[in-house]
Amino acid sequence: MAVIDTLTSRIMESISFDRVAEIYDKTRGLPPKIMEKVVQKMTNELRGCRKILDAGVGTGRFAKPLQSLGFEVIGIDISTGMLEKAIQKETKNLLLSDVRYLPFADSSFDAAISIH
Repeated sequence: MAVIDTLTSRIMESISFDRVAEIYDKTRGLPPKIMEKVVQKMTNELRGCRKILDAGVGTGRFAKPLQSLGFEVIGIDISTGMLEKAIQKETKNLLLSDVRYLPFADSSFDAAISIH
């Protein structure tokens, strides 16, 4: 039982990406043409959705383009460093929060995304 409890506790720990916020986009970014295609595919999938939760918004790599296309994206992240990068990109509707404890009522969103 103790082994299971220890494993569960490790899995349930929150992981902050503060230490990689400065290099995150450089190390995980997609080439511009690929990113454009990915965002277009997401747009097609999210058609008809008005309000979208980006759980683990990070630097806003996907929230910002979707917001620019007219989607109402609310991004949450546990990392202040990542949220600061998203703010620098002028990503809107950001909230410091842990995805394990969402501060929203049920059915607040039409869709949710969580990437990487």
